[in-house]
Amino acid sequence: MNSEQKATGLGNRQARGGAMRRRAGFVLVGLLIAAGVGGYFVWRSRISQTTPEVGVRSTVAQRGSMVVAVTASGQIEPRASVGLNFETPGRVSQVFVSPGDHVVVGDALARLDTAQLALQVEQAEAGLESAEAQLDQLQAGPQPEEIEQAKASVRAAEAQAGAAQANRDQLASGPTEAEVAAAEAQVAQAWTAR
Repeated sequence: MNSEQKATGLGNRQARGGAMRRRAGFVLVGLLIAAGVGGYFVWRSRISQTTPEVGVRSTVAQRGSMVVAVTASGQIEPRASVGLNFETPGRVSQVFVSPGDHVVVGDALARLDTAQLALQVEQAEAGLESAEAQLDQLQAGPQPEEIEQAKASVRAAEAQAGAAQANRDQLASGPTEAEVAAAEAQVAQAWTAR
């Protein structure tokens, strides 16, 4: 690249233009391949739809009786149906009526399984007992042992906080002359031990 191309920046633009043309060529080739593959699959699906495969069977004609069977399928729908809505969800444990039975408003048609509901009642009663015990304990006030235990916890926390502050202050002030001298002695000893 000469000095005029460097000054105008034409050399870089030409190099970038060539790279972009190569990329565009690759993209075009990729699109053509994808279109060819897609066209092949469309052609195959149309061929298979227009020429149904029919199995051909042949036999020798004979005199005799012919058996014809008719098979049909469909859905059976009732003349009327009613959806049942229970107040609470659950599993049906008993059904008291049969299809076609005459019922009137207020008749029991089915019974839900109450085992899950009984378990929920037991859990709620246990929760109530626990809440009442906690209320009684709070109304009675703290016991002397609990107060002493809490005071001991506070003293231990204060001691830990004091130790942490002392460590912080020592690190912030830097090493003492005695610590520096001890470290230099250890280094000297390590060199002589080699």
